[in-house]
Amino acid sequence: MTVNTAVQNIVLGNLIGTDLTGQVAKANGLNGIQVSGARQTAIGGVGANGADRNVISGNAAYGIDITAAVNTQVLGNYIGTDKGGNVEVGNLKGGIAVEGSSTGTQIGGALGQGGILGPAGNVISGNKKVAGQPVTGNGIYLANGSSLTTIQGNYIGTDRTGMNPLGNKGDGIYVAANSTNNIIGGTAGNLGNLISANTGVGIDLVGGNNFFDFNIVGLDTNGGGGNPALSNGLGWLVNTGFGNTDGGHNQH
Repeated sequence: MTVNTAVQNIVLGNLIGTDLTGQVAKANGLNGIQVSGARQTAIGGVGANGADRNVISGNAAYGIDITAAVNTQVLGNYIGTDKGGNVEVGNLKGGIAVEGSSTGTQIGGALGQGGILGPAGNVISGNKKVAGQPVTGNGIYLANGSSLTTIQGNYIGTDRTGMNPLGNKGDGIYVAANSTNNIIGGTAGNLGNLISANTGVGIDLVGGNNFFDFNIVGLDTNGGGGNPALSNGLGWLVNTGFGNTDGGHNQH
């Protein structure tokens, strides 16, 4: 599915890259959804009982690729899993890519009571990695001049319960050198992401001037560390960018 240079687009309640059961991959040849140069696109929503949810899985590139777009919202989707949010049906290159000078992208929203996945939160898990392409396989990939992306209240690398591993084969979140001024988590506990069980790093910050706080990394949704399978393979954080700010409330 491609959304090009249009305004106020809405994509709700679809199976994109799976069969009609939402369990088996039926790959689109490239990205599941491509947003190029569009403004105010909503992918998913906060409808009751997941009514607006898209399942975007099993595709031959990214689940969602957002390029040169403004104010895109990605809310309440399962990206890389089956319809139930429990089984890996990974996209080949990764979950979500935000690139090409995209700005104002919102991925997720507030957690529910007790840290459970809220209606706006996405499950971004089980995505694959292309051999010989080191920056593939990430749950979320910010690159190529993208800025002002907000990532909040998502489960990245676990199933929909936040208790069982369903890791992406790269990093949980990778912010490239030319992506800046992004927010991962927020200034309150209900805005953090759960980022666990990924093969690479939980949060990999190469770009600068990013803020990250109230995330739970390498643990379960309750902040528990009893399951070693939820650890990220290469640690919770790599922070090589200039001017990044750790708000001091990340759990790892």
